[in-house]
Amino acid sequence: MRVFVSEGGQIVKKILQIIALVCALAVTSYAAAPPSLFFTDYTSGPNTGGEAVAGYSGVYVTLYGNNFGSSQGSSTVTLNGANCLRVVEWGTPYQWYQKIVVQLGATCSTGDFSVITADGVSSSPSVVLNGQPTNPALFTVRAGRIFFVSTSGNDGNVGSFASPFKSLTKCRDTEAAGDLCYAENGVSQTGQDNYASNLVLKSSCSVSAPCGIGAYPDATVTVGSDSDQNRGVYFYGVSNWTIAGLTIRATEEAFQNNGDSNVRLVANDLQCVNGSGQDACVHAEGAASGIAFYGNYLHNTGTHCGSDCKEYHAFYMSTNTNHVDVGWNLIVPNPAQTSQAGCRAVQFYSTGGSDQYDLHVHDNVIHDAICDGINFSTVDADKGVVEAFNNTISRVGTGPDPNGNEANYAGVNVGSIGSPKAAVQIYNNTFSDIGGRGVSEGDAGVFSISSPTALVNNTATEVSGEGYFTSSTVKSTPCSVLNGSSNNTLSGVGTNPYCESLINGAATTPPPVVTPPPPVVTPPPPVVTPPPPVVTPPPVVTGGVSLFSSVAPANATGNDGNAVELGVKFSSTVAGTITALRFYKATNSSGTHVGNVWSSSGKLLATVTFSNETSSGWQQQALPTPVAINANTTYVVSYHTSEYVWTQPFAFPITTSPLTAPANAGVYTYGSGSSFPKSTYQSSNYFVDLVFVASTVTPPPPPPPTPTLAVACSGLTCVLVPSNVPSGTSFTIVVTTTTGLTATATGTTP
Repeated sequence: MRVFVSEGGQIVKKILQIIALVCALAVTSYAAAPPSLFFTDYTSGPNTGGEAVAGYSGVYVTLYGNNFGSSQGSSTVTLNGANCLRVVEWGTPYQWYQKIVVQLGATCSTGDFSVITADGVSSSPSVVLNGQPTNPALFTVRAGRIFFVSTSGNDGNVGSFASPFKSLTKCRDTEAAGDLCYAENGVSQTGQDNYASNLVLKSSCSVSAPCGIGAYPDATVTVGSDSDQNRGVYFYGVSNWTIAGLTIRATEEAFQNNGDSNVRLVANDLQCVNGSGQDACVHAEGAASGIAFYGNYLHNTGTHCGSDCKEYHAFYMSTNTNHVDVGWNLIVPNPAQTSQAGCRAVQFYSTGGSDQYDLHVHDNVIHDAICDGINFSTVDADKGVVEAFNNTISRVGTGPDPNGNEANYAGVNVGSIGSPKAAVQIYNNTFSDIGGRGVSEGDAGVFSISSPTALVNNTATEVSGEGYFTSSTVKSTPCSVLNGSSNNTLSGVGTNPYCESLINGAATTPPPVVTPPPPVVTPPPPVVTPPPPVVTPPPVVTGGVSLFSSVAPANATGNDGNAVELGVKFSSTVAGTITALRFYKATNSSGTHVGNVWSSSGKLLATVTFSNETSSGWQQQALPTPVAINANTTYVVSYHTSEYVWTQPFAFPITTSPLTAPANAGVYTYGSGSSFPKSTYQSSNYFVDLVFVASTVTPPPPPPPTPTLAVACSGLTCVLVPSNVPSGTSFTIVVTTTTGLTATATGTTP
């Protein structure tokens, strides 16, 4: 349904009600409903060998959930149905929910944790991750050692609670598969461990015997600082690790995962105020897999960023990273609501890779982000479920443009590199005050959709100037892409309602967490990635070298409703001339196209108007006068248009000798006429090209051969032997014998 109310008092009242509800969850006694167990910090460990207290010496485990009650009273926790553990603390407020800390005893065995109160026995939500339903309550009792680190310790100690280590690095170096390390209050790891990182994990553990480093119950343990190392914790070729309860600060990446699997990041406090560039405070790439990101407080990301804020994010799963579960986190990239900060709160974008899948973003509170709240930019639900549910998202897409570069400003964005048929599932989410950058900006609003998506049971409350759907979605996405949507509530005074009869259809039962609604089987291909058009084969570049030759883009059309100058930066290893300009024409492109050549500082070197264009494909226009360029110097070629093609290959340089386009070489600038393009967007390539002819230099003639005159003697007879000496050359020969006699002869060569 769609509910409109007057702006002002009622909107403010509704927002305050939402805030009051969240706040109330943090202070109530949680006794009105049966308990829920969301997740634990560790999922396995030994039941003996740690700190000995009252006959218990197993691992400490923190249980996070809701409705535990503010005090234990007659409530209890069991493992595998047994009262085998010690309760260390009960019902401590954490985020908007609670936590319980227990210590295992020697009689504990593998099974589920159960929190039992007067209102019932705990249940646990689940998602299907990598083909298997998760079970947050399951704990495996196994062999392993338990180590401790203390400010009063010594790295020459054995690492027990009574004889602790001094440093986290010593504990890490001592751990083997199955071991856990607890750092006590005040422990700090600063300075470079290796690879511009405070703490590098270098040894893999196993699926059945993972390793862990975390804080002792209620301890404050710090890794790094805002101005220390580029990375706080760096997973360097390792798998099967848990990092829990740490306070981590870094200049760029609090966590970096480069292709590692089965990594759990739980209940950490993460901040990267100085982050900037193509990076994130929590970053994974290189086909990382099996990432669990639970209960973390991720905040102040890029709030002091430098020249490139647009490509810096809070949480960023990059190239070919799949099987990711993100739940119960508080993500606040820009809490002070400043005008300069990192861009997105949660991003999935496979730079130079394939569409991502098996992605679950749920039960998070996300607010105050300059750009998108959740960006599923490159996903394919045909390969595995992609979903966002039970999230509360507010004040995202606020703007302004990061460093003056336009971005997306949506509550949730869905797109793909390919053409998937199955729908991304967006359900049971609450959105408010989304896209404050302004609905006039084509990509600002609650929903930005260009790939099959089912919107179910979502609530969106917008104020004046904000949109329920982005203008680009309304303009370019057919309603059939939203097949499977229903029962969404759009309230407030926002604009751009879209496909209302579809998305606001009859109420449906909210999809269960484990088995979300079945995907749509046969929607039409998404608008963003239509198949390449059938066109006349592109002309072959003649008389020189170009960057792309006859390569065609994957995306045959693009139009955000604005006139734009699109270009490419390049250099040549040899001097020469630019004889012609080229661009790939979109299928819907019309009007006059003007090409330009620029120096790297923006000086216009040449301009030409394209003529005799074909309907689409590569266009080439000779320059009236070739432009001479120097070797190893950056130049820009561009053209002005309103419809264009694009793709993202510029994560790495492209070279067609002697020409090279560096990484992130695609540039643009908006305007009604030509102007120097210098902005970039997600490594996009707009297929602008040139024809280059290397300089030809006539080599100097070879030097004349060196003339020589030799004398060959036999006894008292000597013969003149000229070499490379022209006929008639005068000569004088002086002959000296070994006894000191000399003779002189003159003449000319024959």
